[in-house]
Amino acid sequence: MTSDNDNGVFPKALREVWEWKEAVWEDVHALPFEEAVQVIARKARDTTAKFGFHAVPSPARPSCVAETGVDYGTECKGNSL
Repeated sequence: MTSDNDNGVFPKALREVWEWKEAVWEDVHALPFEEAVQVIARKARDTTAKFGFHAVPSPARPSCVAETGVDYGTECKGNSL
């Protein structure tokens, strides 16, 4: 990426990130945006599974929001959302 990359000025971890980003770009640069995102997401899922990480579900929708007028930390009643 830069000439400084070859003489060890940048940390190894940073160089590895640059190499990874370059490899991802090579894989998807010719694809339409939506397909590129799908390919990247699939590879991420495959990689996390390969190393034993589990998918993290999206956080649950909060039961109350500031606009309801209910104090934070208390449970909403009725038709809050």
